[in-house]
Amino acid sequence: MSSQVAVESLYATGKWFLDQGQAQKAVDVFRVLLLVACSDERGWLGIGASHDALGQPSVALELYTLGAKAANSVRCHVARARVLRSLSRDDEAFAALEDAENTLDDGDDEELRCLVEWERRAS
Repeated sequence: MSSQVAVESLYATGKWFLDQGQAQKAVDVFRVLLLVACSDERGWLGIGASHDALGQPSVALELYTLGAKAANSVRCHVARARVLRSLSRDDEAFAALEDAENTLDDGDDEELRCLVEWERRAS
């Protein structure tokens, strides 16, 4: 099995557990995914969402922050903003969206740009 197939399988398994409401099992799978591919933003987004589902927004926030750096991820910055807003830390949420905008580059697609703009309008 190639490493890319393993990464795809781990992501699909973690997402399935999360979608089934089995967040702790999803955490375990996403941890393995991050060991295999620490720059894959899906692992960071998945493990953050799993901890958020477990009622651990502070842990999710830390994981999204790590993922934003490790994967240079606009989506992780947006996820950080959402968690910060849910914790009523609006100034920090605004700063996270600034970080997301600063992470965008000319090669990024319009979908990412729209995501950041939509999130800004939601705050």
